[in-house]
Amino acid sequence: MNLEAFKKWIRAHPGLESTAYLLHNNLFPFLNFSGTSLRDRSLDESATYVLSVAERYRSAAQFLGRSLEDTTVLEVGPGDNLAVALCLVAGGARGVVCIDRFNCLTELHRNRAIYRAVLGRISEEERRRAVEGCPWCLDPKTSLDKGAITYLPNVTLEQCASVLAAGGFDCALSNAALEHVKDVVAGIVAMGTVLAPDGWMFHEVDFRCHGRFAGISALHFLTIPEVRWQAMGANLGAPNRSRINTYRRVFRNLGFACHEDVREQCDRAVAEAVFPHVDPAVGAECVEDLMPLVVRFAMERKRS
Repeated sequence: MNLEAFKKWIRAHPGLESTAYLLHNNLFPFLNFSGTSLRDRSLDESATYVLSVAERYRSAAQFLGRSLEDTTVLEVGPGDNLAVALCLVAGGARGVVCIDRFNCLTELHRNRAIYRAVLGRISEEERRRAVEGCPWCLDPKTSLDKGAITYLPNVTLEQCASVLAAGGFDCALSNAALEHVKDVVAGIVAMGTVLAPDGWMFHEVDFRCHGRFAGISALHFLTIPEVRWQAMGANLGAPNRSRINTYRRVFRNLGFACHEDVREQCDRAVAEAVFPHVDPAVGAECVEDLMPLVVRFAMERKRS
C-alpha cells in the first residue's frame, strides 16, 4: 500500500484519522508536506501551475488598474519553489521578497529543474530579465542571495512587520497560504504595515478542509474544539479555520476596498447542518460565512 492509499484508508476511519493527526503533529512534525504544491505533479504540470498563478497575479493587478512592473513585491508562502517569484521578475518586478513559515524548498528548486521548465515557456525578453535578475535560476552553484528575489524561510506572516521595512512594498500576493497562518488577523495587520500607503493585495484563500475529516462532511473540521484542533495540526500548518467574515472585517479595518471572486462554495444544506455545531473559535456568525470554499480577494487602499 502506497502513502496516498494509506492516507485514504486512515481518513475512512475518523477515530484513526484523529489519532494519526495527533501523533503526526506532536511526534513527527518534521515529516511535513505543508507548502509542497508541486509534490504530486510532473515537471510539465508544475510549470503550467506556476505560470497560472503568476498570470492570476498579473490579472489581479490589471483588474485594479495596477501593474507589477517596477514594483517591490511581498509574496507570502511560496512553498516548495520560487518559480512564481521568478515569473514576477521576468514580468518586470524590481524585487520580490518571499516569506514562508517553513523552509520547504525541494529538489525541484535545488536542481533548478522547475526554473528551466518555466523559462522555456516564456518570451525571450522575459527570460532575459529573469536570468539577469536571478542568475541562480539556471546555476545550482550560484548563491540564492544574489539577485532580485530574497527568500526568508522560518518567518511567519505575523512576524513580517518586525523583519521588513514599514511601507516598503507596493503589493502583497499569496496563493493558498493565508489559511495556514496561525493568527491570520495579526498576520494581515502586519502585512498591511509593510505595504505602502497606497498598496494593493491579491490573495486566493482556500477555506476547504484540506482533506481533514472530509469523510464525515466538507465542514466537519469546523466543529472540532480549538484545543484539540491545535493539538492535531499547529506544528504542521493545518488550516486556521477562520472564515470569510474574519477576512472581510480585517481588510475593511485596514482601509482596503476589497473585491471578492468566489470560485467554489459549499452546498447550503451542508452549511446549515454544521453551523449549530461550529466551534466558537472559528468565529462564523451565520450560515453564509461557512459557504465560500475558495475565494480570490483583490483589494487596494485609495491612492492619494
